[in-house]
Amino acid sequence: MIDGALLPFWLIALLWVGYGTLGFYFLFSRNLARKRRLLRPYVLGSGVLFLAVLIAMGFPPLMLLVALPFVVLVTFLNLRRGLRFCEQCGSTVWSIVPFMKPRHCSHCGAPLTTPAA
Repeated sequence: MIDGALLPFWLIALLWVGYGTLGFYFLFSRNLARKRRLLRPYVLGSGVLFLAVLIAMGFPPLMLLVALPFVVLVTFLNLRRGLRFCEQCGSTVWSIVPFMKPRHCSHCGAPLTTPAA
């Protein structure tokens, strides 16, 4: 752990695991409207949480300024990558191929037309 850390490591790890566990909602829930409403705040919150973890661990301001553009880029890509929700069954569908949006639901086979967020 870095000297001058603001929070103990176990608290940071517990918060991070809890937020990651919350992400399973998008895999197992079939509530399409709620998943669409919660995806953008969840992805934005993950970027903010990552920066908060760096701050809480005591990273110097210069390192935070170096990390900030990468966190913004990853957050943007997570919002715009191939994650979609199926209109027919409510399943979460994502593309394994980077920068390629899925065209059909892997669960029911229906064509996908609208983006997730």
